[in-house]
Amino acid sequence: MADGIAELRTRLDRLEATEACRCTFHEYLHYLDAGLHDELLQVFAPEGRLEVMNFPPNSGEDLRFNGRSEIATLYAGVTMATTRHYSANVSVNVNADASRADLSAYFLAVMTYGLMGGIYELTLAPVENRWRIESMRISSTTGWMIQQEAPPFLANPLAAGTLRGGRPAVVGAPSSRS
Repeated sequence: MADGIAELRTRLDRLEATEACRCTFHEYLHYLDAGLHDELLQVFAPEGRLEVMNFPPNSGEDLRFNGRSEIATLYAGVTMATTRHYSANVSVNVNADASRADLSAYFLAVMTYGLMGGIYELTLAPVENRWRIESMRISSTTGWMIQQEAPPFLANPLAAGTLRGGRPAVVGAPSSRS
C-alpha cells in the first residue's frame, strides 16, 4: 500500500510540475507582449541562459545571453506593443524526480509588417519556490514581410480590455474574480 501511495505522489508531483512549467512559459509570452520587462526577467533563473538563433531573422547570427542582467539587454530596447506571440504544440517532459523539465513549442510572432515563426526549447527547474527557465533557445525558422503603407491593426496594448492588465493567470496566485 505504501508503495502505491508513493507512486501516486510521484505521479502527482510530475503532473503539478508539468502544469507549472506550462504556466511559466505562458507568463513569458504574456510579459513579452505586454512589455513587462521586470516580470519577464523573473521567469528566468538568476543564472538563466538565453540563445536566440538566426536573429534578426534570416541573418544567420546567433545571440547568447547568460544571467538575468545580460538577458535584460535583449529586451530593454524592445517595445513589444505591436507584437503578439502565439505558441502551439507545447510538450513538457518532467524528469522522474520532478527536479527538471524540458519544454518545446512552435511559435508564431505577428509583428507590424511581418510574421516570424520557429521553435522554443526550454529547460526549467524549481528555483526560489517556483519553476523558472534555466535555459531557452529560440530558433527562428520562418518569416514573411508584408509590404503595405497603412500599419496593420496592432495599435491597442495587450492590456486593453483585459481583466488583469494583460498579465496571465498564474498558478497559485489569488484569483482576480471572486
